[in-house]
Amino acid sequence: YLLFEHATGVEINTQVELSGFKIGHVTRIKHIRKSDKTFAEIEIVVNKKYRDIITNKAYFFIARRKFIGLTFIQVLPVLEG
Repeated sequence: YLLFEHATGVEINTQVELSGFKIGHVTRIKHIRKSDKTFAEIEIVVNKKYRDIITNKAYFFIARRKFIGLTFIQVLPVLEG
């Protein structure tokens, strides 16, 4: 799962993208409290063919498409080697 302090616009089925391509989607959102702060715990599913690229060191950002305002989660993989 992913943990965000602010997740405005993210909902079930929000797309997860890598370089502009859809690679998955949001399956669950749960609000939790940790250390007197509220976070959104977001569970995602990534298509099998992209799972090797997305390691636990990848960065995830909530982004919006300009002009249409569509919210999505952008993945920035960290290449190891």
